[in-house]
Amino acid sequence: MIRKCLLPSLVGVNCLMLSACGLPEMLSRPLSKSTAVRPASSSATQRKPPQTGASTASVASPKGADPAAGAKGAGSSAASVNLIGLGEQELRAKLGPPVTEEERPPGKIWRYRTGGCTLNVSLYPDVQTRKFGTLTYEVKSDDDTDEGKRNCLADLQSRAQAR
Repeated sequence: MIRKCLLPSLVGVNCLMLSACGLPEMLSRPLSKSTAVRPASSSATQRKPPQTGASTASVASPKGADPAAGAKGAGSSAASVNLIGLGEQELRAKLGPPVTEEERPPGKIWRYRTGGCTLNVSLYPDVQTRKFGTLTYEVKSDDDTDEGKRNCLADLQSRAQAR
C-alpha cells in the first residue's frame, strides 16, 4: 500500500530534479553586447523601424541625405514622410486624426486608411517624459511594392493637408 502511494511521488520528484539540471541554452550564455540594454541618449537621434519583411515600408532617410533622391520616380512629398519619433500632436498635424485608436498597454496603435491602403502606427511612451511617440509603422497596400507604399503614405499626408 505504501509502495503504491510512494512510487508516483518519487518518480515526480526525480523528474523535477532532472529538469532542473539542464539550463536552457539562452540562460547559460552570458549576454553579448548586442543584447545589452543601453540607456537612452539625451540627444535627438533619428531611429529607423525594424524591417519585418516585405510588408513593411519606411521612408526614413539618413541625416544629410536628399529625401527626393531616395524616391525613384515618386514625388518628393512621398519621400519626405518620416513618422518615426513624432509625438501624438505632430502625427495628427501630419496625417490628421486616425480612423481607429487602439490601446495596447504600454503602447497604442493608430490606424489610418484610404482606398486600398492601411497605415498602422505604433506609439509608445518615452521613459522620461511619459509622452507617446512613434516607434514603428507599417504600410499595407494593394500595390505591395515600395513605390506603392510610398505613394500610400503620400496620399494619406496629402488628404490630411487638404482638410
